[in-house]
Amino acid sequence: MKQILAFMDYGASEEGSVMANFGFKDEHYTVQDGMYLFTEKAKAYTGVIFPIFQSNDKYAFAYQTGIPADFLKRNMSIIDELSKVAKGDPSVGLTSETYNKVGVDYDKRTQDLKIKIILGREPLEAWDTYVAGLKNDAQYQKIIAEMNEDYQKRQGGK
Repeated sequence: MKQILAFMDYGASEEGSVMANFGFKDEHYTVQDGMYLFTEKAKAYTGVIFPIFQSNDKYAFAYQTGIPADFLKRNMSIIDELSKVAKGDPSVGLTSETYNKVGVDYDKRTQDLKIKIILGREPLEAWDTYVAGLKNDAQYQKIIAEMNEDYQKRQGGK
């Protein structure tokens, strides 16, 4: 257990995060102008090289392999500006037993309808009808009540 925890600590470090996301320096990547550039060996892999840990770098989405330095700096400045006004999603981490059982079905129906509306297969009014149906759906209302209860617990209430 201690070795597993030590490994997780390493993954949370900058060195571990870089290794997990880019591989081994000079074998899988090089650094040029503050940008990680994949080697030909790394490019031969498909997908993410070492998807062990998530990077805790706030600029992780600013970076794409091979982008010019000025483009990276522009992306980073956009992230900096957004972070001044961004708010976290308060629903992250909330639980609902009902959602755990049937939430995937609701998510699928919601996504399917969004796609149909975007593609023009359903009129925009179909969304209003769908939402009205959810307001009268006892199971969906139970999910909302459970999420609200969990949120109140998080806030120190109840």
